[in-house]
Amino acid sequence: MAFGNRPVKSGGFMHINKNSILADFREQRCLVPKFLSHLGFSVQFGSLATDYVIGSDCFVERKTISDFITSIADGRLFRQVAWLARSCKHPLLLLEGGGLYHQGRVSSDVIRGVILWITVTKKVSLVRTCNEEDSSSILRLLAKKYSANAAANLQQCRQQRKIITPWQRQINILTQISGIGRQTASDLLTVFKTIDNLAQASDIELMSLPRMGKSRLKSFRQIFPVQTGV
Repeated sequence: MAFGNRPVKSGGFMHINKNSILADFREQRCLVPKFLSHLGFSVQFGSLATDYVIGSDCFVERKTISDFITSIADGRLFRQVAWLARSCKHPLLLLEGGGLYHQGRVSSDVIRGVILWITVTKKVSLVRTCNEEDSSSILRLLAKKYSANAAANLQQCRQQRKIITPWQRQINILTQISGIGRQTASDLLTVFKTIDNLAQASDIELMSLPRMGKSRLKSFRQIFPVQTGV
């Protein structure tokens, strides 16, 4: 299959060189690979655990604002960021588009808390871009800096697909919070049923639970602050 004037290959990978960028096959739905092709890169597609692999030390997750908000709500973001943080030296989240605080689905304070968790706690860099063309330009600069033998991390980056239930997804979100293990997360969800209910609970309600001490409550509120409106 050809993309623009540059060869790409679905599934397996061709020879990787300094002008190659590996992309998850779902990125074919957007214009970023086309812009990269026009910038002189060979974009090669496969089933990856992240969106782009640049060299052996830089993995990039690209999210539109809408997907960023949705992935906070359904828990995908926390798993993806945690994976990025432990999988390479230079993890990066590209946040594409405007209107971050005007989606109406997640409060502004929750968004700010998540951004702090990404950048400060997990130490994953976050770069805002205007659109797909802007994102491709950032990827081009990253490729200039980090391009090397990207094949070195392919095995690590191949996606392992698992069926995750809504309960497991919420457990995964809560266990990203410092001091909250799977048992504590399970106990919290047993009482409050959903993370939304947890986030709206008062400090008094949360402190009434056997496993929720002051330290865990403080960590919880760093990600899910008291609701004060969007």
